[in-house]
Amino acid sequence: MCEYAGKWLAVVPAGPTTLERQEGVIDNHIICPREHLNLRFFKPSTVQGWVRKFQDEGFEPSTIGWFGRS
Repeated sequence: MCEYAGKWLAVVPAGPTTLERQEGVIDNHIICPREHLNLRFFKPSTVQGWVRKFQDEGFEPSTIGWFGRS
């Protein structure tokens, strides 16, 4: 898991089960496919494209949107 995600998980207010689930989502859907990208270079259109991709794959809105919540 990248350094940024580790820091985020360390401060996000959530119980152990939620943190475990979030770690899994980060590992499976965010970090591994995009680890080579630097967050400061993300454009809103890049993130919107990912959201659209997840929507097209049938992910529920609550699954797609949780990462930005704290």
